[in-house]
Amino acid sequence: MADNEQKQQLLQISNPPHIRSGESVPKVMWAVVIALAPASVFSVYLFGLNAFILLSVGVVAAVIGEAGMQLFLKRPVTVTDGSAVVTGLLLAMNVPPLAPWWVVAIGSLFAIIVVKQFFGGLGFNIFNPALAGRAFLMASWPIYMTTAWHRFGGVNVLSPAVTNTAGLPESFFDTLTMATPLGLLKEGPKIAADSGIDVSAFYDILLSPKLLKSLFIGNIGGCIGETSALLLLAGGLFLLFRRIITWHIPVSYVGTVAILAAIYYS
Repeated sequence: MADNEQKQQLLQISNPPHIRSGESVPKVMWAVVIALAPASVFSVYLFGLNAFILLSVGVVAAVIGEAGMQLFLKRPVTVTDGSAVVTGLLLAMNVPPLAPWWVVAIGSLFAIIVVKQFFGGLGFNIFNPALAGRAFLMASWPIYMTTAWHRFGGVNVLSPAVTNTAGLPESFFDTLTMATPLGLLKEGPKIAADSGIDVSAFYDILLSPKLLKSLFIGNIGGCIGETSALLLLAGGLFLLFRRIITWHIPVSYVGTVAILAAIYYS
């Protein structure tokens, strides 16, 4: 009889998490917000007021969507735990800096209402809400998600690498200051042909040590939150120091990307 009771206890199923720590959900979520703050502030400095508006809209829409759905479903309102703020912030950081504000608002509401709350709330959603929201926006408004890039004037990090290069047409500078780094690598031959320069010379400019260093620091085109690798890494180190995360997943991910990039580059 005792053996049967023990077997029943061993087979008992309960909801996750099964392993607990002393860190509460609010402490973890607000630590993530702090980790994202440097990159967010830098994006506002780099892209201007519209980046601030999009970041604010993303957070506000996510918080309103969370509170509204929890009231509608008669669940406890938990917006103070910071999880909705993290979702809205991440969603906004994954859109171009000149995207319309309503695109970010819809994306945040979709992420919270459909992806998070419809599945039962925090801990029950099977997809990452922010990434699912970005996928929804990409499928619904691909033009806004792929063309609303910020056009730099004379301050783009690419400019110092090329302004002293004699003989390059003005169209070449315009192309560099509008495109993202990945777009430049992908469309390199076409950009070089349209500008009337040699393809190898084009890639020599893009892969120069000075330019690569500047790309690491920031001041480049791209989505709001992807500009400064340095500040994003600083946020990651903060989370490691606080023991919010461990090194295993970040190192595995970055290492995999580096290996694949090295293979296909060669």
